[in-house]
Amino acid sequence: MSEGERIDRAALVAREFEGARLGDARLERRLEQIATAVARRCDQSLPKAMGDSAALEATYRFLGNERVKAEKILRPHRACTHQRCKEAGRVLAVFDTSELRFAGDRGQLGRLQHDGRGMFAHVGLAVSADGRRDPLGVLHLETLSRPMEKRNRESAVGEADNERLRWHRAVQAVYKDVPDAICVMDREADVFDLAFEMSQRKQRFIVRAAQNRATDEGPLWDLLDDMEHVSTRVVKLAARAERTRKAESARHPARSEHAATLELRVRAVVVRQPRAIQSSKKNPARSLTLNLVHVIERDPPKGEKPVEWKLLTNLDVGSPEEVGFVVDSYCTRWVIEEFFKALKSGCALEKRQLESAAAIQNMLAISLPVAWLLLRIRNLSRDEPERSATAMLSPLMMQCLRTLSLKRRRYELPRDPTCKELAWAIAGLGGHIKNNGEPGFIVLGRGLDELLTATQLATDLGLAGSDQS
Repeated sequence: MSEGERIDRAALVAREFEGARLGDARLERRLEQIATAVARRCDQSLPKAMGDSAALEATYRFLGNERVKAEKILRPHRACTHQRCKEAGRVLAVFDTSELRFAGDRGQLGRLQHDGRGMFAHVGLAVSADGRRDPLGVLHLETLSRPMEKRNRESAVGEADNERLRWHRAVQAVYKDVPDAICVMDREADVFDLAFEMSQRKQRFIVRAAQNRATDEGPLWDLLDDMEHVSTRVVKLAARAERTRKAESARHPARSEHAATLELRVRAVVVRQPRAIQSSKKNPARSLTLNLVHVIERDPPKGEKPVEWKLLTNLDVGSPEEVGFVVDSYCTRWVIEEFFKALKSGCALEKRQLESAAAIQNMLAISLPVAWLLLRIRNLSRDEPERSATAMLSPLMMQCLRTLSLKRRRYELPRDPTCKELAWAIAGLGGHIKNNGEPGFIVLGRGLDELLTATQLATDLGLAGSDQS
């Protein structure tokens, strides 16, 4: 499958949604219609995206239908993602949880961390491990909701256990489908049982350490000063604004955009099972041999805290290149953060006027492949701007884009455009002005809407292969 087929409208609908088995051909046709409308009008409300009241009412009925499940909707996209993973070779499975917040007093939605109603989406995103960090698609989705009512101690513990176990469920699901994927997780996944289970089935992982765990040589943090220096590298760090809440500010301090000099150090550690986990003859105390990679910024900007990561992994770190791969793989976490931005701003998920949790979950499943599409277009334009984009669109789509760009923007798209030129042309259709800097997800979504609509019209008129669009 060519790059063009992957972001063509036919690929978006026919490949990313084709094969969804909803138990009724009418529901399956409706899914295709809704997915196409959402892809065309990513940032619009459902009333505007669907076009008329009849289509809108049918959409609401579809999303609220008990036979329609998010897992069934997402299954074809996951299958396409698995295929892209096979083609990519070495793959990272990057996990994160995002809060989905919805305005108003909507029933069936749970409480969020700081008031409001909504749910949490725990996502596993496949990303190429070849240095390009190409998003390949969604591998796993789980939604969680917390009850609104007051909790007693027993229910609070049960709720916390269920949320903690989402990491176990996610990595197990990914191992079943893509066993060679390297799982990349942040501090919340620093759980001994999780690391032990993954190591037992030889599933590879990188997790940022959050606990000062007991080791055979003392507390983990006490070992940091006695580590072998492997290499030094310079990476560009994005600016980060000051957080309003103290807890978040402590975990994610503000920083300026700057080139950071990072020192990489490494050593093997034997991590012991926490004391809180009871051991017995049937379940003896366990230990786990891992590699600790310590990343520390030297000479940070005045007044800023140095960047510091403590990474635990079962990957090999016998050479500077292998240690560098671990650090680069952890840095890939920013891709899933950008993916959630595409989902919320580019697809306007939190603005959808849906009342039930089930309807929101179904809308989420429809929106995820669209968010992946937006992210891929944007990333290629930024990360590989000079790469040829001729094969990224079908000939008819390229023909339509060239004509629309010339008519509406008085801009002549080159015969062999680069990825950056292609993305900026699409964003231009969405109203982006070059003086405003790099295009974001909203204008890319609007431009994609214009391009897909024109391509569909050209197809309906039988203009494929002609010199007109």
